[in-house]
Amino acid sequence: MKLTIERDALINALKATAGVVEKKTTMPIVQHVRIKTNSKTAAFTATDLDMEVTRKADVNVIEGGTICLRADVLNEIARRAPADAAITIETKDNGKAIVSAKRSRFTLDALPADDFPDMKAEAFPTSFKIEGAKLLSLFGRTAFAISTEETRHYLNGTYLHAVKDQLRAVATDGHTLARITLDGLDDLKALPGVIVPAKAVAFLPKAFAPDCDLTVSVSETKVKITNGETVMLTKTIDGTFPDYERIIPRDPDKTLAVDRTAFEDALERVSIIGSERSRAVTLELLSGKLKLSIVNAEGGAAQEDLAAEHDADGFKIAMNYKHLLSILATADGPKVTFKFSDPGSPVLITGSGEDATFICMPMRTGS
Repeated sequence: MKLTIERDALINALKATAGVVEKKTTMPIVQHVRIKTNSKTAAFTATDLDMEVTRKADVNVIEGGTICLRADVLNEIARRAPADAAITIETKDNGKAIVSAKRSRFTLDALPADDFPDMKAEAFPTSFKIEGAKLLSLFGRTAFAISTEETRHYLNGTYLHAVKDQLRAVATDGHTLARITLDGLDDLKALPGVIVPAKAVAFLPKAFAPDCDLTVSVSETKVKITNGETVMLTKTIDGTFPDYERIIPRDPDKTLAVDRTAFEDALERVSIIGSERSRAVTLELLSGKLKLSIVNAEGGAAQEDLAAEHDADGFKIAMNYKHLLSILATADGPKVTFKFSDPGSPVLITGSGEDATFICMPMRTGS
């Protein structure tokens, strides 16, 4: 095999694929990217056995073929090559490959393409089309709430499912919950509810640009996302996502509305006094204002008042300021609304739009 490819095209192809590769693995082949030529293109494929991403790139094919090269090494060669370089990749009969760019020449070990694992794309009963920006937002706004606790593996991803004609993405770690809803999509009736792993959720912006149109195909065990140039295939998490609707407060009787940016800035300031052991910030609703306060058991305290609208003078609740900051960064619009029942019940948080709902569990004061 022998081909030439422009430096930027190679960088873009590896950006969309090489990040899938695991640095620590007992299988050397999955540290490699497979390069397979067509008449005028090459398909770059990387996998970690649970997720596979393929990106097509325009190349000049001198001699067709397939090769597997170390993804991290090839990526470094491309990044450090001159900006206007054309990079040549050529295989040799001795199991080596020559990668050259202008005056640079690298001899790399290559692995047999037949050893590269393929994730079989089974039949997908449901497919729908969606704008790239909407899908990235749908998943991206839930990412902060995905659990990293391995004992509850069914929370280690975003739950994608349909409710009537709405597409919903939900994630929770037991402390926070994010539910994002999207209207206006067709062909959702047969959509099975699936849990998309956190790694796939995080990798989406690397694989797809916001301005592309995507096709999402879903089975009970896999999700495939494509825009024609890039194909991302991921296994789903085997497990049952909890009934999240059960913890969403139905009739909270206390409401707080506050400027989102002002609240976020104030929270950032008082959290200077916080610590890894004590992340509780107390929200106290006073006449025409909200009082934020943090007391650090190891020494120090901070408080700040800001204007707010509410209907519960004297109400006080403690919450994890890191959880609040994550929600504020994800909520939309100039204002954010909190709805409370009592200091021990889940807090319902919304932005200006109706598409996003967040839940944050309270903390014990002083914890």
